[in-house]
Amino acid sequence: MKNNDKKLVLFDIDGTLIHPGNGAKRALSKTILKNFGIKIKVTYENTAGKTDRWIIKDILLESGVEQNIIDEKMGKIIDDYLTFIKEEYNKDNDAKVFEGIFELLEKLNKIENVYLGLLTGNVEHGARIKLSPFNLNRFFPFGAFGSDGMYRDGLVEVALKRAKHLYGISFYGKNLVIIGDTVNDVTCGKKFNAKSIAVVRRPEYLEKVKKAKPDFLFTEFEEIDKVVGAILL
Repeated sequence: MKNNDKKLVLFDIDGTLIHPGNGAKRALSKTILKNFGIKIKVTYENTAGKTDRWIIKDILLESGVEQNIIDEKMGKIIDDYLTFIKEEYNKDNDAKVFEGIFELLEKLNKIENVYLGLLTGNVEHGARIKLSPFNLNRFFPFGAFGSDGMYRDGLVEVALKRAKHLYGISFYGKNLVIIGDTVNDVTCGKKFNAKSIAVVRRPEYLEKVKKAKPDFLFTEFEEIDKVVGAILL
């Protein structure tokens, strides 16, 4: 691989690397109940593609909580959420790594000049908790997280700055690869001319993600060589 072909590959977590089960949703529901006395069932629809703080803000606004109160209590909300997720995450053994992920990461990890990181809406400690049972943290020495910003677009810039600090490399254009499962994962790197690779395992969301025009679209990562080829192209 030529020097100007060095790749920074940023992975989303939920829906991309793992199915997180219901533990994180329960943890968030418990957090909202504790802090506001509001009973709510957190669903895929109000979490997909968002950061933790964005999810919390939207749920609370829809429940009638004022923005200034949300802002004031956000730090405590996140702290409580992290306490609950330690208790709830994967306690029913319902989280899992998707097919092909271990093989994909092992293969990418062995390719010189390919650098792996995370780009996720999870706050950093929550992200590491979710990956820990599967020993996936070892693949990702750094990342940009929901604790770094409210919206995913801003996280790309954070990841690029951290990569430059760690490796002394400025990644740009198609040498920046963003992999995720939602429209927000596809669109967040547009202003950086990043390559977007979408994996959409839920058929009901396939057309929506297609309309966002990812560079590559998969429904699974089982054909590892095709995915690696898309990353390196």
